[in-house]
Amino acid sequence: MSKILIPLLFGSALLVSCSQSGTSESDQQSAKKTESVEPASPAEPMNESNTPKANSKGMVAFLKCRSCHTINSGEPNLTGPNLHGLFDSKAGSKNGFAYSEALASSGIIWSPEKLDAWLSNPRTFLPGNKMAFAGVPNPDERKALIEYLAQETQ
Repeated sequence: MSKILIPLLFGSALLVSCSQSGTSESDQQSAKKTESVEPASPAEPMNESNTPKANSKGMVAFLKCRSCHTINSGEPNLTGPNLHGLFDSKAGSKNGFAYSEALASSGIIWSPEKLDAWLSNPRTFLPGNKMAFAGVPNPDERKALIEYLAQETQ
């Protein structure tokens, strides 16, 4: 979910609740029916990976990363590379970023499983890389972060 969409959703919900104070009970019930969260598509039922709660856990986990990484297409590299298009890409291959020799020659193709191993402790996963981050030791937090990145870096 985009950074702009979340505040818009909250603002819309606030407007709906404020505007209902002078409406009839049947109007209020009708409005409540339209406020329910819909699945991403009819073929995709709501589950843990696409609920706003799961996405918010990943978004919060990404706060640890955003001082060094951007995730949207066209955003600049920071201390770390922009992560847009991360999954299924070769590690150390994004143009315009100076990767460590260890990462550039690793042959890693980023998958959720590889990223999980990397994020648990980047230093031990690939000795010689330049990432100063200690890692995300909590497996549930890593899972939420990876799901968030999978959604936001496409």
